[in-house]
Amino acid sequence: VNGGVYSYNLTDLVEGSNTITVIATDSVGNQATASTSITMDTTAPTLNITPVTSPTNRSYQIITGNVSDGTVTVNGTNAPVNGGVYSYNLTDLVEGSNTITVIATDSVGNQATASTSITVDTTAPTLNITPVTSPTNRSYQIITGNVSEAGAGMGTVTVNGTAASISGTVYTYNLTGLAQGANTITVIATDSVGNQATASTSITVDTTAPTLTITTAPTSPVDDTTGAIRTFNITANQTVNVTWYINGTSVQTNGSATSASYTNNSAALGTWNVSAIATNANGSALNIWMWIVSAVPTYSVSLTNISALSQEANATNATYILNLTNNGTAADSYSLNLTNLNGASIAGINISSPYPLDAGMTKIFALNVTHTLSGTFVVNVTATSQNATSKSASISSTTNVNRTIVNSTIGTIINASTFITNDTLEIAAPSGHATIIVPNGTNASVGGVALTSISVDSLAQVNSTFAANLGSSDKLIGENLSLGPEGAQFSPDIQIRLNYTDAQLTAAGITDESTLRINFYNTTTNTWVEQTPYILNTTGKYIIANISHFSTFTLLGTITTTTSSGGGSGGTGGGSSGVSTSEPFDNIAMSERYDKNLIANTPVTYVFKAPELGIYEIAVTGKESENEIALRVEVLKGTSKLVAIQAPGLVYRNVNVWAGTKRLKEAVVRFKVENSWLSSNNLARSDIKMVKWDSSEWVLIETTEKNKDDKYTYYEAKTDTFSVFAITGMKGGAVPTEVPAGAVTETTLGQTVTPTAPTTGPTKKGTPAFEGIVAIAAIALLVASLKNNRKRR
Repeated sequence: VNGGVYSYNLTDLVEGSNTITVIATDSVGNQATASTSITMDTTAPTLNITPVTSPTNRSYQIITGNVSDGTVTVNGTNAPVNGGVYSYNLTDLVEGSNTITVIATDSVGNQATASTSITVDTTAPTLNITPVTSPTNRSYQIITGNVSEAGAGMGTVTVNGTAASISGTVYTYNLTGLAQGANTITVIATDSVGNQATASTSITVDTTAPTLTITTAPTSPVDDTTGAIRTFNITANQTVNVTWYINGTSVQTNGSATSASYTNNSAALGTWNVSAIATNANGSALNIWMWIVSAVPTYSVSLTNISALSQEANATNATYILNLTNNGTAADSYSLNLTNLNGASIAGINISSPYPLDAGMTKIFALNVTHTLSGTFVVNVTATSQNATSKSASISSTTNVNRTIVNSTIGTIINASTFITNDTLEIAAPSGHATIIVPNGTNASVGGVALTSISVDSLAQVNSTFAANLGSSDKLIGENLSLGPEGAQFSPDIQIRLNYTDAQLTAAGITDESTLRINFYNTTTNTWVEQTPYILNTTGKYIIANISHFSTFTLLGTITTTTSSGGGSGGTGGGSSGVSTSEPFDNIAMSERYDKNLIANTPVTYVFKAPELGIYEIAVTGKESENEIALRVEVLKGTSKLVAIQAPGLVYRNVNVWAGTKRLKEAVVRFKVENSWLSSNNLARSDIKMVKWDSSEWVLIETTEKNKDDKYTYYEAKTDTFSVFAITGMKGGAVPTEVPAGAVTETTLGQTVTPTAPTTGPTKKGTPAFEGIVAIAAIALLVASLKNNRKRR
């Protein structure tokens, strides 16, 4: 007893009812009594499971049974109990064995457990039908095949609804009563739990005797040549025996086949009847071929007796007579192909192709060759047999065209003592696309005497040695001019004008007309030399350049590429000297880069295409000869990040020029400024200057206005180093002092030996057509602008 509370651990209670008596006695013997009863139950309920259906092909089953008292769970889920019977709808049974556990629990927690197992089999048996005989002329047939069951066990097999016998895994059924025509056979295999497999086939019954038919090949008559191998074929709709005959004589028999063939391995000259007779119980069929064997033909061809039928005095046009002969023993047709090796403007034959000729026959036809330019034009004609393509004949014609004209008019307008002309002379070249202009007042001489005649020739081809020395990006446009006599000299310069067409530019791959220049070939240095100054009119499609002597002149264009934004570079690649930029890429709007070979003490011109650059040419003179020297021009989005302050004046372009060499002697930077920009900013043409950063300040370099057209004003600036430049407009006191080229310090630039591959640039389309002879006023203007700046070549 503790604090008025007593406690006692009563043990050994017995099954059934137990009476508990508690007596309290105080210190003087007074007592109080209290009683209670405890019933102890340790007996589990009685439980059973009504037998389940197993195996089964269902995924559910009612689980039921008897229980004496308490609650029931089936696989952990409560099952209702009614009058001592529990029942539960068990679902989601899985394929294979499923264990079912039933637990009964009475009110005091005593439990009884019962278990059973359900095997689920939803897999149908495997079943096939051994191939039947079809078609057949019988009304019965044994139907057999294989059947197997891996699960609940095999049940039955039916054939068209009737049970078949099963032995092991083989079923057999004698099917009778098959009807005429198609019969469908259905076999169903059912296992012990009802899973089924079905297989079907068809038997066609035909008890009617068939009509025998045959097909044959080849089609009669058959044409061959002696010695040929020939095969004849027949195909029957039934099994037959075949006998073969030639002109009534049996040569071969084929037995019990649906197809047969006869091959003759060496055809003999003559006409033969080849027969095939096919027979069986249902009848016979016959086919006869007419086989015509001819002698083997021979095929041959010749082209002979080429001769000039007519030819103009200057050989502009020539007609050649050709004989095409069939030298074979059989008729043939001949394809005629013409190869115009040197690009004569007309090269044609007056004969259709292919042209048929009987054996031994000859066809006379003409080859016409025409060109309006001087040159050698080789045209080949080839005739090829259509029946024997290895048989062909070729013949070649060579037409030498000489369009040279000798103009003696200059002898009538020149002073024999002073060598000065008293009138302007214009001479049109034979091509009609070039003009030589000798202005009034020109001193023209040759060998120390007055020039009295001028020879002019339009060339179709340029000397192969000259052409081999073109730059990798230079392309001939097709306008070539030869002038004589050699040694003629002119003071001041005379002019030549070359016209061109869009078609010529397209054929040469030139996409930018601004690259066009007139060049002559210097046979001393074996180099092409550009003629400057020049006027290029892309609207009129012509170019005029000054010349001081006679030579071979040609119109050249340059294939180049351009990249824009992000500091990329364009131009030719594959050289040995690279150039890199120190300008941050995010400040470069556009750049172009080209590689050229430098010749010591000789100006080499780099041409830049993008008008956005402002700079269109840089003539570089090197101290030494160097190969593949890169030159890069960058137009910037703003002031260069390499300088401390922006350029003075109103800036038109901020540009950087970098070179892949330090051995620079001199450079002439040619740039252009839009006239509309000058006008809108109230600037005179003379206000435009080029300034250069010399590591600490902007300095003015020598800038000269050169010429002007409707859109641009053109300038030149001289420098002996490349660095950061600006093209700027400055008035009066804003112009800094001009600094000689040698006094400027070059901005540091890292150079790398990293050739840049070419990239693709934009294409510019020109205006079609070209003008006639340039107006005398334009020539006078050009002469006036060049008198004090003449360049002798």
